[in-house]
Amino acid sequence: MDNMKSAKKYKHTQIGWAMVVVAVAIAFVLPIFLPHSPKAMPGIYLVRVIAGAILLLFPTLSVEIDSSFIRFYFGLGVIGKKLALDDIASCRKLRTSWLNGWGIHGCLGKSWLYNVSGFDAIELVMKNGMKYYIGTDDPSGLLGAIGKPHPNSLPIVVHN
Repeated sequence: MDNMKSAKKYKHTQIGWAMVVVAVAIAFVLPIFLPHSPKAMPGIYLVRVIAGAILLLFPTLSVEIDSSFIRFYFGLGVIGKKLALDDIASCRKLRTSWLNGWGIHGCLGKSWLYNVSGFDAIELVMKNGMKYYIGTDDPSGLLGAIGKPHPNSLPIVVHN
């Protein structure tokens, strides 16, 4: 078994500024409006712990691709997914709607969304029918690194 790590052919991290701003606001602004009685203090601490957890777990979405796998994960890397490139049937660039939201969640049927900010995404269609939507502020770079275009995708023209 080869213990050497494959060289990365793509690595990109997107910062979810909206997520960061909301978490900081929850931690420091919301408690200003809560009662400051001794009975309320545990609630204020709980709000700050939740906001801190959001800041640790979800401030960024990173995508890494090597010769065999694509890995995408939030923040510290505790929450994410690793997929074999050979299991990807196709991929394409698309735009999500505000209705799709941000974060990680299942979508209609056999699909999952991983998104930290914005509406640009890559749809990965797996050979087993599962779909993954990966939000990114670098859709062309990510699509090019995966290199398995969807049959209905138009070629991407890059102008220098």
